[in-house]
Amino acid sequence: MYLQAHEVAALAGISKNTLLRWLKAGKVPEVARDRNGWRIFSEEDVARISAYAGRITPPEAYARQIACPDANGEAA
Repeated sequence: MYLQAHEVAALAGISKNTLLRWLKAGKVPEVARDRNGWRIFSEEDVARISAYAGRITPPEAYARQIACPDANGEAA
């Protein structure tokens, strides 16, 4: 069974635009396309994308760590 980009993005916890940006930048490998040129994602593709998404620190989380370095993320 194959999934579409918006379905894969939802499973990985990212936006569809982020997924497409990662594909275009080569951060995750390009996937197969159907006869109409639409990307189709296999279960292996989903696992690879989800693993990559799990390694990325969201910019807002990083900014909170810089501003509030204590364990709670709260200012002292």
